[in-house]
Amino acid sequence: FMNYNYFMKKLVICVIIILILVIVLMSGCKKDPGLKYPITNKEYQVGTDGLKFEFIDNAPPKNVFEETTFEIATDMWNKGAYSITEGYLNVIVDNTYMCILKSDGACAGISPTQQKLINEISIKKDEKTQLLKDKEVINNEKYVDSDTDEANNNKIRDFNSQIKILDTKISTLENQLLVINSDITQNLITISPFGEIIGKNVYYPEGTSRHLKFDAKAKKLDLLSVQHTSPIILNSCYNYHTELSPDLCIDPNPNSEFEKVCDVKDITLSSQGAPVAITKVETRILPKNDDVEVQFIIHVENKGNGDVISRYKLKEACSASKLRNEDWNEVILSEFGFSNNQYFYKYNQDEGTKNTITCRPNPLRLVDEKDTIKCTVDNSKLNDDLKISKSTPSYISQAYMRFDYGYTKSNTQNIIIESTNN
Repeated sequence: FMNYNYFMKKLVICVIIILILVIVLMSGCKKDPGLKYPITNKEYQVGTDGLKFEFIDNAPPKNVFEETTFEIATDMWNKGAYSITEGYLNVIVDNTYMCILKSDGACAGISPTQQKLINEISIKKDEKTQLLKDKEVINNEKYVDSDTDEANNNKIRDFNSQIKILDTKISTLENQLLVINSDITQNLITISPFGEIIGKNVYYPEGTSRHLKFDAKAKKLDLLSVQHTSPIILNSCYNYHTELSPDLCIDPNPNSEFEKVCDVKDITLSSQGAPVAITKVETRILPKNDDVEVQFIIHVENKGNGDVISRYKLKEACSASKLRNEDWNEVILSEFGFSNNQYFYKYNQDEGTKNTITCRPNPLRLVDEKDTIKCTVDNSKLNDDLKISKSTPSYISQAYMRFDYGYTKSNTQNIIIESTNN
């Protein structure tokens, strides 16, 4: 019994010693709990893909006959690490040679006025083709009789006059059609909005997809045409974002000789599972009287094979609307913060809550696919207990940053329309 008590006392003493050692070791590695945003699925936040799409085999087919219908289809995969919540797909075709069909069988994206002009242009071009054929027949005939020869010369002059009149009419009609085609409202019908497409994560390692298809019709060719090659363009415009949650070293007194938890250094990165990547985060500690000014310089780059557009101009980018120069290459830093979000920045922050970090310029404007933004902790907006002074011990903090933007990319496939008269 005495041996048992002695054993239990020794066991309790050992447990207490181990607990003390664990507490000492944990206290020596000071690290704040980070932001309130949990970062999960980090293993999928790699690569520079966003939305990937391509034409389905034989949709469209390589060859079709004039005045026949065919199908255009695509599978759209979200190969990035973030969900698409708003997106549009526009099918662009040459309305002279084909059109997208609505549910009632009529051509989509074309108003009755446009269709009337297209029909008139087609008729005038057929008339001109026939006149050229008749003129060629007379030019190839040889007559000895002078009266007959003169009569044919008069016919040729008459043909030339009619052809000249037709050329003027065709030009006028095409100019009228060009003016109407520039109106955005005539092109929105061919835009198909698609719902949420979830990106890669532990539940969907390959991302998720959405299938879209369209019925189309090849139009009648000119009388002299044997075939015509015409492009079909799929143009996607969608919202996307890029997140990063790095560990940053905050050392208000980097020249101190005392032992430190960490050293201030730049972080270099390659991708975060999105077409726009955060490629570098620089930390700068600048003395300012008794306090210090902490700065972060964040580098971003478009590494995808598409174009960056304004998050708020997705539908316009997928239509005939002309975007302003400032609508292109726009990236917005939506959120940035560290130290359990005691120091934070939010884009368009409510007036009732003041940012404690200032970030400029925002939005960013990518030049040669790159830009930087500087975020500075504003001590003037902090309580005394939150101000970062030279006496503040160094520590490691998990930061959080999110960039929002729109993205657009296109795929093109040619189709050969063949005449049924040859």
